[in-house]
Amino acid sequence: ETFCTRLLLSFSPELPIRRRICWPAAEADGELPGGRRQHARNKPPLPPVLLGDPARAPPPAHGRRPGRGGPGPHQRAPAAPRVAEPPRALLDMYSKCGRVEDGRRVFDGMAERNVVTWTSMIDGYGKNGLSDEALLLLEEMRGQQRGIRPNHATFLSALSACARAGLLSRGQELFQSMERDCSLKPRMEHYACMVDLLGRFGSVRQAYDFVRGIPARPNSDVWAALLGAATLHGDVDIANVASREVFELSRAGRPGAYMAFSNTLAAAGKWDGVHQVREMMKQRGVLKDAACSWVGSDNCPPVD
Repeated sequence: ETFCTRLLLSFSPELPIRRRICWPAAEADGELPGGRRQHARNKPPLPPVLLGDPARAPPPAHGRRPGRGGPGPHQRAPAAPRVAEPPRALLDMYSKCGRVEDGRRVFDGMAERNVVTWTSMIDGYGKNGLSDEALLLLEEMRGQQRGIRPNHATFLSALSACARAGLLSRGQELFQSMERDCSLKPRMEHYACMVDLLGRFGSVRQAYDFVRGIPARPNSDVWAALLGAATLHGDVDIANVASREVFELSRAGRPGAYMAFSNTLAAAGKWDGVHQVREMMKQRGVLKDAACSWVGSDNCPPVD
């Protein structure tokens, strides 16, 4: 039974929520129990329902993944469905569940696509480590003749895919093509992504020179990306510069930045600096959230 079916059976048949929401939801999943299918056929006409919330549910830590009952109706030939699910939410759900193939089937089955659905599919590939597929889809998007052009979100998803896979040269070319080919001026989130890419897979000094060349004043995201790269490579000098900027721009909003700088100093044996950072956190009321995990020791592995 899927989420929608369990939800359906938890309500009394007389409740309006069961008649108007849960029945069409279970119909869309195609998972009504056998004894109730006939009742579903005899029910009065129901209005279309948007199933946004189930599709946006986060993936579980164990057990059966959500959405497994969902692809059925969408893999068949489209024929004026009575229950519509937002394609953007479906693609997002499949991306979170790691079921990129199902998301691609939904994407390929769309009669019409817009920049949002193209971007969602590119983002799904990138988040699941399929960076080459993400970039190929971006090229397909840019080459199609329907006038749908990449926007800032599209480029951010593609740059993030490059950063995850360490595709430095392709990320640089992509960043340069934003303004050159699409007349899109990079925003701070694009600069931050490039700093992360340069700092982790190029050099910290190269990333620092890139930050200094940004036409506007970099925000805390950009400096935090540089701080992360400096921490990764143990560059205390760059970490010191980046941390000062982060602490000035976001005094209490980035506890992770304080901890990253403290760890960089500790790795270099600068314990006086570590003490100063911890004292600064106390004075500014910066609290580090306790770590937690959704994965338990008794969880069963996902079974397909």
